[in-house]
Amino acid sequence: MQLYFFDIVTPEHVQHDFTGRKLAGPEDARQFAELLALDIECSANERGDTQIKVSDVTGSALCCVKVRPPE
Repeated sequence: MQLYFFDIVTPEHVQHDFTGRKLAGPEDARQFAELLALDIECSANERGDTQIKVSDVTGSALCCVKVRPPE
């Protein structure tokens, strides 16, 4: 299990994930980021330029998942 961090990034601010989540690997981290983006899309009025930035314990960015704007 590896530790991954999921920061919520908007043009105005970054909500840092200081706790992280232990997952089996990078693909699981990407899937979790997609689920988190969907949750934010459904529960908040975020703009379309919101992203989930996934990084590992060294701070290296693995991927970014865009939060789609609500329709």
